[in-house]
Amino acid sequence: MSGQAQVSLEEVVRRYGGPSGMQALGPVNLEIRSGEFFSIVGPSGCGKSTLLDVAAGLAVPTSGSVRFEGKELRGEVPDGIGVVFQEDASMPWLSVRDNVAFGLRTSGLPKQEVADRVDHAIGFMGLTQFAGHYPAQLSGGMRQRVCIARTLVLRPRLILLDEPSMGLAPQIVEEIFEIVAALNREEGVSFLLAEQNAATALRYATYGYVLEGGRVVAQGTAEKLNQLEVLQDAYLGAANGASGRRALPRASRYAQV
Repeated sequence: MSGQAQVSLEEVVRRYGGPSGMQALGPVNLEIRSGEFFSIVGPSGCGKSTLLDVAAGLAVPTSGSVRFEGKELRGEVPDGIGVVFQEDASMPWLSVRDNVAFGLRTSGLPKQEVADRVDHAIGFMGLTQFAGHYPAQLSGGMRQRVCIARTLVLRPRLILLDEPSMGLAPQIVEEIFEIVAALNREEGVSFLLAEQNAATALRYATYGYVLEGGRVVAQGTAEKLNQLEVLQDAYLGAANGASGRRALPRASRYAQV
């Protein structure tokens, strides 16, 4: 990978319980360039969400450094980064429109600009006809769209998505990913995605990492990762008729493709 990094992690380690506690991540080195779609795949508990928390500035690494557009992050999400969590974060007492507008309430922007941003985000996410609905009236997939739209109105240059397919039917997952890919392609937003659904995540990515036990065990372009037989067996089995996953071997020949 080359070019100016929008976000970079250098020798990042994250432990829980202090410097001698359980190591959940690392050491990890990562660079994402502007406009890139970067996918992190791996089984549950492998460190994907921890990596996203550190990359967003939500968590401080035990060691190593994290930078966004050249500035080091130390426990606070900077302007320019949007985060969509895997849990449903829609606010049930607000309509779709008010959910989407929520982050702009104290922005100081003119009312017309706020309205324009909300209309654009709602339209892009296919929510226009549901603008007056409440979350309880929507499907899980539609609520996920609301959460992405609420991030989109803030005009982030990088969006972090944590397990957007969680609990959704395959057809809905495809719809969500198509919209995310369009945001990347048409709006130029960079994406860092953490996802167990490797087949779908890698289909849309430009580059990817495979995590196991908090460490990167394979990396490369999505096309190259999809061609690795060991990844087919371990993570892409559902797309190829297999029923289970097995651990990746840690041989260095799988480290980069």
